[in-house]
Amino acid sequence: MATILYPISDNIYSEREMMFINYLRQTLSDTDDACQLFEDGQLYAYIDLALQDVNSHPMKTYYNLDTTPRDWMNVIILGAYVFAMNAQSLTEKARNFTISDQGVTYNPPDIPAHMTSLAQFQETKYQAEKERIKANEKPGVLGLGNSRVLCPNPSYLKMRHLRSHRFF
Repeated sequence: MATILYPISDNIYSEREMMFINYLRQTLSDTDDACQLFEDGQLYAYIDLALQDVNSHPMKTYYNLDTTPRDWMNVIILGAYVFAMNAQSLTEKARNFTISDQGVTYNPPDIPAHMTSLAQFQETKYQAEKERIKANEKPGVLGLGNSRVLCPNPSYLKMRHLRSHRFF
């Protein structure tokens, strides 16, 4: 008989990944257990897309969901919300059609346009927040040091500041 050395779990996501998924599910108001609109795999894909988008923005970083700074969580969830709303609006667009029966015509409300406008509104906030958090990332030193090592003459340093109209 085989001996199981680790607990069997049907959950394939880590605790931190499940925290992101549950937070995104609450943001999307998809908390009905009987009929959920998004599966966990879809939500994880949207979160991963948002994380890749934030990582690829200059200054390039290499975070994953387990090593992401705590203050990035809201930005990643906001980006995942934008990706989820855009994808769901395409799905709803395919379902949106006019029904007519014996002279009675029903036009359903334009839900895809509403979802797209929500996503566009949130995307402007997402881009601004992404710019803000990435501005706080400081690149490592790649040069030889400060300019005094490369240029020991102090008159050159003064000229450098005078050219840009800065005095110190």
